[in-house]
Amino acid sequence: MKTIFFLLILLIEQSFCQQLPIVASNSEKLTGYEELSDFLSSIEGKHKFGKINVIGKTVEGRNIYSFEFSKEGINPNTNRLKVLVFAQQHGNEHSGKEAAIMLISDFVDGKFDHLLENLDIAIIPQINPDGSEKDKRRNGNNADLNRNHLTLTQPESIALHNYFNKILFDLTLDVHEYFPFSSDWRNFGFYKIADEQLGLLTNPNISTAIKKFSKEQVYPFVEKYLIEKGFRFNEYIVGGPPNIERLRHSTTDINDGRQSFGIQGSLSFILEGINGEKNSADGIEKRSKGQYEAIVGLLNIANKKHEEIKSLVKNERDYIVNKKSTLSLRGDHFNNGQIFRFPVRDAFKGIDTIISSQNYNPEVKSLLDIDVPIGWLIPKNDPKLNSLITYHNIKTEELESRAEIIEYEITSLDSIFLEGEWLRDVKIKETLKSDLNLSEYFFLPSKQIKKITLNLAFHPQSMHSIVQYDDFEYLLRNKIYPIKMVR
Repeated sequence: MKTIFFLLILLIEQSFCQQLPIVASNSEKLTGYEELSDFLSSIEGKHKFGKINVIGKTVEGRNIYSFEFSKEGINPNTNRLKVLVFAQQHGNEHSGKEAAIMLISDFVDGKFDHLLENLDIAIIPQINPDGSEKDKRRNGNNADLNRNHLTLTQPESIALHNYFNKILFDLTLDVHEYFPFSSDWRNFGFYKIADEQLGLLTNPNISTAIKKFSKEQVYPFVEKYLIEKGFRFNEYIVGGPPNIERLRHSTTDINDGRQSFGIQGSLSFILEGINGEKNSADGIEKRSKGQYEAIVGLLNIANKKHEEIKSLVKNERDYIVNKKSTLSLRGDHFNNGQIFRFPVRDAFKGIDTIISSQNYNPEVKSLLDIDVPIGWLIPKNDPKLNSLITYHNIKTEELESRAEIIEYEITSLDSIFLEGEWLRDVKIKETLKSDLNLSEYFFLPSKQIKKITLNLAFHPQSMHSIVQYDDFEYLLRNKIYPIKMVR
């Protein structure tokens, strides 16, 4: 009798873990913040290697949760591959959150215990609960969080980067949705129907080794895994339809969650699941399952290749810190003759098919390179710049007096069209500065893991510079650029 009672209790506990909020509503209601919080609280302590961590708070005071699964606790010194999955930066993209909840539940139930032999895994189901509660893309300050990873002016993106800086994750996945049902695509006669799209690193400052591994090892594995599970899949593309606009892969900009970690040596990806056509809850069960399986596929290849990825990331970070000597400040996407094939649906007949496009621009070419300087000097009396280097965990140190200091005179401001956007085109003249009072500046050496970040952020001619943002436009108002280069 006692044995039967014990088994009954065990079954009740297991079924409770599996009673996800979205399941309880028969997939008719999206999981809200309070339901998510209650669910995470209900499963805390039910897995011996599982732990809830509140990594920060939102504009409106809600918690940002990370559920960590690790045999020893996630820390930068573990030998296991450290993986970060984060979802719902955009509040109206719910399927990633629902998939993350499903994944956490299955981890707690022990379904993925085998992964913990080689992986430490952190899952953040919801970066932007404020936006989620309103079913709005932006956060409580009306900011797009996936355009805030360089300037770091929002508490949610600050919390995420602070978390990353503490752990230095080896592999990251940023989970999103894409909306294929635009009028331009309907007028074209087809619209994209991939259930999942995986985006790779595109910035020209990412090493060939990282890009090659992503393209030749990770992408084919996830593709095969998802197709076998019955989901349509392709590499993430933006733009189009191809009769109007070029197709290309995702931005090279360092202001998003994928690239901002990739330029620090992480093997980083963005996942784009299909959006609901009618509303955010439309088809949520299948959409969430697609996101779930895509994440599982990535975790499986991470587990299978954990030693290779660990070595790859270690070598990449060593190269960034000690050997990388040139940087691309500007680039764009170009056609190289390749043809892109992707799944679509006939907008009028409702028939699924595959189409090919020659208006495909997969090759990123650098348009402006520089030699990596010794570092940069920022004024100590500029609170915005000081906050920026603090949030990015950029190191400062004493500057040797014999270094050359370069001051930039802004000779003109114009516009330049890159990656489909008009950007500020800053023309400069270099002057050797010998009478600068160094006590008034912080010196930021290039020789650190943030090498690419700080150089692209502070060079005024970089297409990714902070001067491209209104928050830092003040740096261009005077004739002399207040940030100095050291070489």
